[in-house]
Amino acid sequence: MIDHFAALTGDRFEIHMSDEAALLHGFKARVAHGLLVLSLIDGLKNQTGAQMKARASMGWTWTFRAPVLAGDTIDVTYEIADISPARDPNEAILSLEFEVTNQNGVIVQRGTNRLLAYR
Repeated sequence: MIDHFAALTGDRFEIHMSDEAALLHGFKARVAHGLLVLSLIDGLKNQTGAQMKARASMGWTWTFRAPVLAGDTIDVTYEIADISPARDPNEAILSLEFEVTNQNGVIVQRGTNRLLAYR
């Protein structure tokens, strides 16, 4: 996935491309792009059993707290933290709070997504 994301985005920063370079920067292995992980999280959200009738994402507020290394496994939990009215009475703005952990239970990413959804 790291190689494909690098090819797609052009982000070939050396810590993403080789273990040796990652080691030189103090990492134990290649580092997954933070935005790759965020993209995977959005995809996982869209595969859950609890589907929302989303119309559009309105933005993300996000932090990368720890690296995700090649070979890591991530787990994501999220909850609807707030529901606000939208301009259209047939829609609402959902505030989704996410927490992403690796296989060791370390929080690697965390943040909020505002989502415009149909009621």
